[in-house]
Amino acid sequence: MIQIFFLVMMISFSYGGPIAFGVIIGIPPLLVWGMGRRRNYLFIFYFICISFVIGQRTVYIGGYMRIVPAEVLLCLLALTCFFIRPQYSSQKAAVPLAATMLAVFCIPAIFLSAAQRFYEHNLSVSFEYAQMMWMAIPSFFVCHRLVQRMENIQNFILLLSMGALFLSFLALAEYFHFGFIKYFGGFIVKDAAEAFDVSGFRRLGATFWGGPMVAGYLILCFPLILAYWFNSRTMIQKILVGVSLVLSFLTIYFSGHRGLWVAFSMAMGSYFLLKGIKGIFVLILLIGIGVSLMPQSAKKRMETLYGEKRDSSSVDREERAREAWEWIKQNPIVGNGWGASGLVHSDFLQLWADAGLGAMAAFLILWFQILRRLLVSLKKTRDKIFREYSFGFFASLFGVLFILSTQAWFNLAEQYAPFWVVMALAYQYPNIISRERGIMIARNQSASGRAEEHPHA
Repeated sequence: MIQIFFLVMMISFSYGGPIAFGVIIGIPPLLVWGMGRRRNYLFIFYFICISFVIGQRTVYIGGYMRIVPAEVLLCLLALTCFFIRPQYSSQKAAVPLAATMLAVFCIPAIFLSAAQRFYEHNLSVSFEYAQMMWMAIPSFFVCHRLVQRMENIQNFILLLSMGALFLSFLALAEYFHFGFIKYFGGFIVKDAAEAFDVSGFRRLGATFWGGPMVAGYLILCFPLILAYWFNSRTMIQKILVGVSLVLSFLTIYFSGHRGLWVAFSMAMGSYFLLKGIKGIFVLILLIGIGVSLMPQSAKKRMETLYGEKRDSSSVDREERAREAWEWIKQNPIVGNGWGASGLVHSDFLQLWADAGLGAMAAFLILWFQILRRLLVSLKKTRDKIFREYSFGFFASLFGVLFILSTQAWFNLAEQYAPFWVVMALAYQYPNIISRERGIMIARNQSASGRAEEHPHA
């Protein structure tokens, strides 16, 4: 069902124009029509999340205000969830306090930006920046109300793997100049150019979305998809997910973005370290294989990050970081308004410079709160499946922590919305572990009780 669902989504997003907008809004009711009332809202949520992954469809209001239709659907679904009674109750808040504080601290930056006029169309740009932070609230709330079982987590990760398969397939097809790529006209916006850097490394362009955006999204998904691969429910799923992992890895590598290579290494390193002695052994083995197989051009590309061999990209990032720091020193508490520091290749610095210390602190507190919850849940369970997905969530967020330190991610909904949903799922996951363990214990006790009542049955 999930594979068919994704196939319909892929087809709907392969074409541009007004028809595609209608399909985006119209498909959810068609898909849930005839389904049971317990599942229809969840499938709308699946639809919204996968549209964040593979869709770049936007609606412009007044020519400059940009709204992604899936954002509107997610907010409407959040309103609907007020009237949905959850199957299970939870002691944890639906929306973490830090996420709410982040949204509040981002509001003054809109007015500061409007007053300073950093952009010609500054107000629309300000709302676009701010809405990337506000999307955390509906994401957390919807996950709290709808994602109640381990099956929901597994289905969502399967959707992520299909999205990763589709995006990496498009990126590699464009990279190797496969002719059939022309049939995906809704994605490809221009001819791919063969980009060779000074080290001679040929880089993947991914013109339909942008090389770093595609690679960053794949790193966000990769550890979770790997965890799913270890626990695949059927052989067909294991093969599909395995292909998704291979193509995703190739896309990350051919993207040529050194900061993303480091982030991917950090993510996978944390994944295998959490697995204990066996994981450490596998990690050492993978490092040895990776270093021995890496071509000289890739090694030269890494060398241009530091020292006298630094390239213009590294120098430019340092200059942008210094400029952002100067803006921070001018107004460290409430910030200087969205866009004041320009486009900084660090979301943390940009958030601090534009929205202030409170916004950045809330962002980091939320992040480390979720990582801590995942680590605590690991100590409470020995179940292999539960632990594997905990490894995946932790590694996913740990890797993206490095991406947001060196990349500009939060100014496009297509990049940040999937991140918020994964954050919300990671926040909800320890509750699901506790609940599933309670159900399993109750079933075992019930079974042992029946065995005592009928010892000769």
